[in-house]
Amino acid sequence: MKLSLFLSIAICFVCSDAGYSQISIDTFPKYKTVTLPSKKTAFVQTLLVPSAALLYGAVSLGSNALHDWNHTVQKNVMASPGQYTHLDDYLQYAPAIAGHVLSIAGVKGKHRLFDKLMIDGIAAVGTTAAVLFFKSISSETRPDGTDDRSFPSNHAATAFCAAELLREEYRNVSPWYGIAGYTVAAATGYLRLYNNKHWLGDVIAGAGIGIASARIATKLLPMARRVLFGKNKAAVILPY
Repeated sequence: MKLSLFLSIAICFVCSDAGYSQISIDTFPKYKTVTLPSKKTAFVQTLLVPSAALLYGAVSLGSNALHDWNHTVQKNVMASPGQYTHLDDYLQYAPAIAGHVLSIAGVKGKHRLFDKLMIDGIAAVGTTAAVLFFKSISSETRPDGTDDRSFPSNHAATAFCAAELLREEYRNVSPWYGIAGYTVAAATGYLRLYNNKHWLGDVIAGAGIGIASARIATKLLPMARRVLFGKNKAAVILPY
């Protein structure tokens, strides 16, 4: 098993909402009416792929076929004793750090700094809460046997959440920011298997949780602004 598997998964997540981008009406004959999905429907659709990732991980806990696949992947990926690395402990935060470095460097994204910080905070709380909840009810033993908190991968959830926030914030500037973020997230997931800390299902589920949390947090920003500042005050002090 190679890192290319995780890069393929990352590309899948990057492109998961590509189908809901703006459609040019000029590409259709003028006499045809093109009906685009409502904003609510389009948002729900963007959660389909991360939800499927979480479902895959959950099913792998009880499916004999996926359980055997987890073990097969693990045997081909994990490092030999003494070759483990702590790089994944730091790499998981790289996409988040990159987003703030870009802001400091003057690269303008979709949101102002305070709004961006609110989105980051909501996403972090959502990701952490979801990971802790599933860890508490799954009790899956790690590949190395150290504890029973393997499912889902918190490292993967953190990395993919930050990667999705980076992609969303700067996708109108360049798609390469998102691609770079997801590549780092995929590498983080790969290293969790390499270090024998997680099964494949754990990593995929963690990725799904992180991406879903990021997208929900972005959607909740207007509500958070109204709660914190009130409708009128928020509109004046913290404009989009």
